[in-house]
Amino acid sequence: MDDDWFTITFGAALLGLIGLIDGFFAHKDYCDSFKGLDLIPRTCETGIGILTNSLSAYLLLGFVLSVGYLSWNRFDAWNKKSVRSQEDKIEIINSSSLLPDTSDLPQTDINVFDLGAEREAEIRALLGEAPIAKEEIENKYKKLELIDSGGMAEVFKCMTKPNNKIYVWKQAAPNRFDVLETVNQRLLDEIEILKSIDHPRVPKYIDHGEIINKDGESVVVMIMEFIEGRSLKDDIDTFLRNDKTYTIQQAIKIIQETCEPLEYMANLQYPVYHRDIKPANIIIEPTRGPVLIDFGLAIGLAKAVPAGQDRSLSQGGSEGWSPPERKDGISGPYTDVFSLGQTLWQMLTGERPFHALSKDEIKEKIIEKEHPEWIAEVIHASAERYGRRIQTVFEFRKRLENEDNYQE
Repeated sequence: MDDDWFTITFGAALLGLIGLIDGFFAHKDYCDSFKGLDLIPRTCETGIGILTNSLSAYLLLGFVLSVGYLSWNRFDAWNKKSVRSQEDKIEIINSSSLLPDTSDLPQTDINVFDLGAEREAEIRALLGEAPIAKEEIENKYKKLELIDSGGMAEVFKCMTKPNNKIYVWKQAAPNRFDVLETVNQRLLDEIEILKSIDHPRVPKYIDHGEIINKDGESVVVMIMEFIEGRSLKDDIDTFLRNDKTYTIQQAIKIIQETCEPLEYMANLQYPVYHRDIKPANIIIEPTRGPVLIDFGLAIGLAKAVPAGQDRSLSQGGSEGWSPPERKDGISGPYTDVFSLGQTLWQMLTGERPFHALSKDEIKEKIIEKEHPEWIAEVIHASAERYGRRIQTVFEFRKRLENEDNYQE
């Protein structure tokens, strides 16, 4: 620090001396111009004026230039030290025995390479760095690869640290449309709903907590059962690539089994409606069959509300799969009926969901795909305006079972 002040003082004094000399000659020339005249400026009599101004200007300039030089010198030294520090850290880590042998592994982004909590702590201690404080849930589960992102959450695989059991890690994700408070509350609502459900066709709630995300925000995390298998969407896409669709028997079986958890939820003390039924949210588990996932838009009614009268502040939904009244915040037992009908429609025809097809247009497509005409009646009844639609999932399933009622 003493060297720094010496640099500034010496620089200012040097330019001050130059200013003093320059001012002396400027002052002398100025006063000589008045020789032989009656009027002589007072500054020529006192010896100040131009001399003083010049000295002050040069002193100030010397100070500014010295500080500027010193600042640049310090930044350059800091930058070189920082680079050297990083190189030293890499050398320390590489020379230690803490890193695993990765010579046989494919090239991996170091940001996603997990050293493990104990090994990471050892390396930080070796580098003289403080350990990173982790929330309780991060100490219990190790986050793995990303499964899905979008909407209000990011979904990862994770595993327990003691026994490596695989689960799902669902983490609230704020975005430009949904603020932190909204996405956290939505995930907390989903947690409460999954806690209230005990059904083999719904993933089990395991745990929840909070972590600090990469933006320094405290976000809610839920741990739930991982469901093996492919989504119904993937299976439908495979059929379509081979220019095929489901048979009527295959499609009805999957839809009927999907109805089971929805009927169970509708009969809870506080009914729950999923409100985001679509092929991507139905996983075909090899032994259990269809399992419903993603309860992010589900709603649980805390009190009895007559059908058609419950309104929600949430107007979310998946375009095409959600009924038109969802845009007005209207939902009820008939909401999932619409989505089930659209899912059945795509399984049988390969067509995207519809909102404005007539009964005859539905029949024409169903017959074209060589399915029985009666199923068109059920699909049409599931897609009508919510007041005229099939009102419950139970009634929808019963219509699929009693196909003779729709034979012509």
